[in-house]
Amino acid sequence: MTLDFRARLAAAAACVALLGACSADQVAPSGPVSRASLEVVSPAVPAVPLMRKLALKGNVTVSATIDPNRGGILAIPPLGLVVWFPPGAVSQPTVVSATAIAGRMVMYEFGPHGTQFGAPVTISQDLTPTSWFKNLNPASFEGGYFKDRSQVDAGTGTVLVDEFFPVRLSAVGNRVEFQIQHFSGYLLSTGRKEL
Repeated sequence: MTLDFRARLAAAAACVALLGACSADQVAPSGPVSRASLEVVSPAVPAVPLMRKLALKGNVTVSATIDPNRGGILAIPPLGLVVWFPPGAVSQPTVVSATAIAGRMVMYEFGPHGTQFGAPVTISQDLTPTSWFKNLNPASFEGGYFKDRSQVDAGTGTVLVDEFFPVRLSAVGNRVEFQIQHFSGYLLSTGRKEL
């Protein structure tokens, strides 16, 4: 597609205006992402997370029970996070959690840590409460996996990332989404830093 990232966001916003407002629990992910484009890196690569407009003063944690037959949703609506679990993602009713980490970096820890999914789970981030528009190259956005908070360097504003995921613009709203197969820490990266 020849349209740049900002043009795609504007087009999606226009579609939302025509279709009417939708809440997070009414909107499904826009479709699968090719797993072939997952990039595992070793050693981990420093990445710059997307920033929130306003810093979180403390961690924010939510939980939900996911049904193996119906799937489910885990969301932190004020922060723009929605995680979709399709049917078959879990093999039994499973309580899952998301913790938005305090500060300005858009990153989350998910639990139970190490949970593997039977079907790809979609992480979706609303860009409205973020400063995405300050990035010189929004096309460089990627999803990123980090094992734990020891990989976060608040001083340099970077996180060591072990896996990078392609992102896509959701069909509805100013949302960026990517798919995962396991739980741990995830962020939305605005670019990589040279070692």
